[in-house]
Amino acid sequence: MEFDGTYGVVTREEGGVILFLGSGRLISGGGYRLEVLGEEVGSAALSAKNGSLRLTADSAVLISVPDDFGRGRLIMSVGENRIEGRRVELGGEKLVVFELPETNWQSANIENVE
Repeated sequence: MEFDGTYGVVTREEGGVILFLGSGRLISGGGYRLEVLGEEVGSAALSAKNGSLRLTADSAVLISVPDDFGRGRLIMSVGENRIEGRRVELGGEKLVVFELPETNWQSANIENVE
């Protein structure tokens, strides 16, 4: 787990994880990571449960998810936004990173497009 902020919560439940970052820059846990972009701090939340994602952020964020998708390009759909992910390795973990704009609480889907 990593954390840089005023307050944060990582909850691990059967089948998922919830991250909440309050007035901060970074929180990670359970293979997921939220990082606020830019110079300012921000607040963000991510719920990943049973293959379903929901998120919110009051500023642009990087969202990292475990890379268990196989080959192909990965696209995250959040509302009307479609964001292509990039594969990285961080601390020995294979992740997919998506750069998202500020967004209200809503569902997100990741699809593998060949």
